[in-house]
Amino acid sequence: MSQLKNSRKKHGRMARAMVVAGIVALAVIVLIIGGAWLLLDSILTPDTGVPSTTVEFTLPTEEPPVTVVPPTTTWTPATGKVKNEDIKTFFLGGIDILGNHTDVMLLVSFNTKTSQVNVLQIPRDSYVILGKGYQRINVLYAVYGIDGFMEQLQKIFGVEIDNYFMVKTKGFREIINIIGGVKMNVPYDMNYDDEEQGLSIHLKKGLQTLNGVQAEGFVRFRKSYIEGDQGRLKAQRLFFAALTDQLMDSLTVSKITEMLPAIAENLRTDCSVSDMIGYATAALKVDLENIHIYTVPGEPSPGHSFWMMYGPETIELINRYFNPYTEDILYEDVQMIEFERQHEDYYSKDGDGQSITDIQKDPDLPIIRS
Repeated sequence: MSQLKNSRKKHGRMARAMVVAGIVALAVIVLIIGGAWLLLDSILTPDTGVPSTTVEFTLPTEEPPVTVVPPTTTWTPATGKVKNEDIKTFFLGGIDILGNHTDVMLLVSFNTKTSQVNVLQIPRDSYVILGKGYQRINVLYAVYGIDGFMEQLQKIFGVEIDNYFMVKTKGFREIINIIGGVKMNVPYDMNYDDEEQGLSIHLKKGLQTLNGVQAEGFVRFRKSYIEGDQGRLKAQRLFFAALTDQLMDSLTVSKITEMLPAIAENLRTDCSVSDMIGYATAALKVDLENIHIYTVPGEPSPGHSFWMMYGPETIELINRYFNPYTEDILYEDVQMIEFERQHEDYYSKDGDGQSITDIQKDPDLPIIRS
């Protein structure tokens, strides 16, 4: 009898570990897939619809909308800094097989000792240095490849990345359908059609269960958001909270097994299987109130074409929630450009941090045009 009980306990722990690992993997895909539709705008040739084979890596066709203040120091790797080995830093990026743009980017800090998870949403339109000019941050992967991209992110944010998880955007609908859809309260009527992208979003306001197609429409929609891509990031937080709640209630080992082929087919990572098992084991101790989501502080440029990061405030946020070192990262040590600020009194300087439970109880809804 004792052996039977121990066997059941062991099986229960293994099943729970698989569920947590599935939650992590699926949550990554869901958050990342939201930016997939934006890829088409930047990688398709307008006249033919054929993927472009080149990307413009010099100054954008739109000149910097405000005065740019470039860094005054030269970046060097943080070789002298001592790391806290309990803190692991991941990068989660969504890539498209045609253009290799990363239109949804998440920097994740996981403290395996305190079970605290902090997620930083990096706006796709963040303006960064590229060669002798400037570009949106979402083209860096296409320019430098994965290793160079990780180095560029370290230059910008001052944090060494332990592992990356790059997810292809296909397979989203299938995975959402496997888990039985996502129950959530859609805050507004959403209507948008784009024949070139094969996009037809028509959602009614109210509580409902979104299937794969509808869920994709929700996370892709941004047409009516006054804040542009910032509104879409807020909507993604809502969806992530609803998805997490759904998974905690209904995800089973059999459903995870059914999802594994779709996840494996669409995931590229440098993380070993043994490390994944270790992370999944540590993740068993994480509570929803210990998962916090932040956004890079800044403001949109005139016309909302770019996201202009607030350099000092971003590094302050990094030091507070994402710093894996035993000493502070200095603003002078990173390659982040500063702008002549236009609306700093109207936009958050602290990253608008919210836990998953906060989002569920008191969501920060995107602002829409009337």
